Amino acid sequence: MAEALGAESRFLLRLSPNAARAATHCVLSRCAGKGSGDIATGFNARFSRAVIGHMERSLAPLIHGFASSPDLNGCASQMGEVGCLPVTAEGLDIIAFPVKLGGLGNGLTLFAGEDLSCDAEMLLNLHRRSFKVMKLLLMLDIREAAPRQKLNERELECLQLAGDGLKSEAIADRLELSVHTVNAYLGTATAKLDSVNRIQAIAKAIRLGYLA
Repeated sequence: MAEALGAESRFLLRLSPNAARAATHCVLSRCAGKGSGDIATGFNARFSRAVIGHMERSLAPLIHGFASSPDLNGCASQMGEVGCLPVTAEGLDIIAFPVKLGGLGNGLTLFAGEDLSCDAEMLLNLHRRSFKVMKLLLMLDIREAAPRQKLNERELECLQLAGDGLKSEAIADRLELSVHTVNAYLGTATAKLDSVNRIQAIAKAIRLGYLA
């Protein structure tokens, strides 16, 4: 992604869910070129509040610089209300793609370089890819933070079919099991997911990426 833009530095950031508890956590980074250190030190509460405030209005990119690249600025504005990044980075072009993923959380992919360049189609593609990358990273964070026992194949199958709307009898027919066995698998899956009922277990399994 960075190569496509001509960026020397890139950052993947995880944001707190609201401005009242503003915080930014750098998940991954690759810094090169001048000013990259200044960017990293600028990920503070003020930065978080500005980004979260922008995301409440728009998911269009946030930018900084582009004095020599008006075309890229114009392309970004086609995606909605463009925001301004509150960073100090003299001589650098910076573009950041907000990612809002509901229960998974919020994130930001940020790219910086002395002369970024791309067209509207590339911007849209990079934003789509940002969603995919951040979703994977945030899901991994949730999985690592969630104390759990591993779900076995049968438990996952039963949960998936229950999530598809099938009742225990239909799941039993589909998997050639007894209804009692299906309910046992759903019960152990619910306990492993630290849920109070089957519906909550299905919702949590989807959020953790176990179910489609």
